[in-house]
Amino acid sequence: MISLILIVAASSCVAVNGCDDCNSEVTLNCTAGGSYTMMDKMYIEISRATYGAVIVGTTECEECDRAEGYAKSMGWPARTISRINADDMADKPTVDPQGMLNYIQCSYSNYSTSLPQVFVGRQYVGGLASTMMTYYTGEGSKAVYEQELLKRDAMTFVDEGRRRSVGGRFFMLSKVMCPHCIAAKKCLKEVGVPDSDIELYEINDFLTHDEIKLYKKRLISSGINAEYGGCTTPGY
Repeated sequence: MISLILIVAASSCVAVNGCDDCNSEVTLNCTAGGSYTMMDKMYIEISRATYGAVIVGTTECEECDRAEGYAKSMGWPARTISRINADDMADKPTVDPQGMLNYIQCSYSNYSTSLPQVFVGRQYVGGLASTMMTYYTGEGSKAVYEQELLKRDAMTFVDEGRRRSVGGRFFMLSKVMCPHCIAAKKCLKEVGVPDSDIELYEINDFLTHDEIKLYKKRLISSGINAEYGGCTTPGY
């Protein structure tokens, strides 16, 4: 089942009268702050286990919008991203919005009350800054890859190119307007690498451009990939 990016908070909680997972009517107390019911807990945990990206915030939260955008940029299809707005839950009468946020604060974010709070691939990430880091390091795209949501032909194209980069050959994925890519191509020419030993692709020309970009980010987070001897060479 596909997991989500969830924006939430955390800490350890204890149950009233020693009851931890009794039933949906039992109220659980957090050691620092509010209480929540089992329905509040189940809503978050089921969302976290069901979607690839879950974002908990509010409807007028700009940072929540940005976190959702980074989730999409990681490669999560729209159907695998869940946006949970605490101020718009009229269709979830069994879930108390404040209780849901209390559970998040108690179980994940060390009592932080800031929004958004984010999970990627079932793992707690944090707020917007942590979500951005998850995108730029490629960890978010790795989670997409592990869920097998990237197009198989894009992954095969990259993997086969890497295997061909043996015997002094280069397999390069570039972008036409990328200054680092231009510098890398110039560098190879300056050191005398013949064109016949450079297998170069401008990925903007591919229909699977987005999937290729996300898959190579799983391998390395820089803008250009140069494969040499079957290994990834970062930057230029």
